[in-house]
Amino acid sequence: TSFFSHSVNISDQQLKNIIFCGSLDYEPNKEGLLWFYKNVWPLIVEQLPGVMLYVVGRGDRGNYHELLDDTTVNFIGEVPEVTPFYRQCNVAIGPLLQGSGTRLKILEAMSLGNPVVTTCIGIEGIDAEANENVLVSDDASGFANAIIHLSTDAGFSTYISNNARNLVENKYSWDFIGNS
Repeated sequence: TSFFSHSVNISDQQLKNIIFCGSLDYEPNKEGLLWFYKNVWPLIVEQLPGVMLYVVGRGDRGNYHELLDDTTVNFIGEVPEVTPFYRQCNVAIGPLLQGSGTRLKILEAMSLGNPVVTTCIGIEGIDAEANENVLVSDDASGFANAIIHLSTDAGFSTYISNNARNLVENKYSWDFIGNS
């Protein structure tokens, strides 16, 4: 939390920018991103003209041909610093269908001020409350509706963003962890 400053600057275009950030070679990320793209993304594109998915992360692009060819996807790949891309986007997604451990990328997004939409597996290990600090859905239509809600309601997006940042500050900051 001392490295990442909380920022809520929601322009009309920023509201429509969604970010996936993670290692593209990690099997749970690959499976989740491809599930999202095939099942959730078409529902969002249909309802939100001008929406854009940013994909940020290192790894082999070979599994992502469809995303690379899609004009609604900005496939960035590896970057030296992720913060500028989070700042261009509103919603951060964590569509994990498998995996274990604490989801540091979700905590990173929350710390930066991006409201997060994830799955039940994606939020495992993080003491967050659905519809307060994070939005959670395991099905495509629910996941899409959560993103659409955050992308069309700046007040709700800010509410989730602020609550998420407070959660990270109070339970996951280095100061808190060091004193526990």
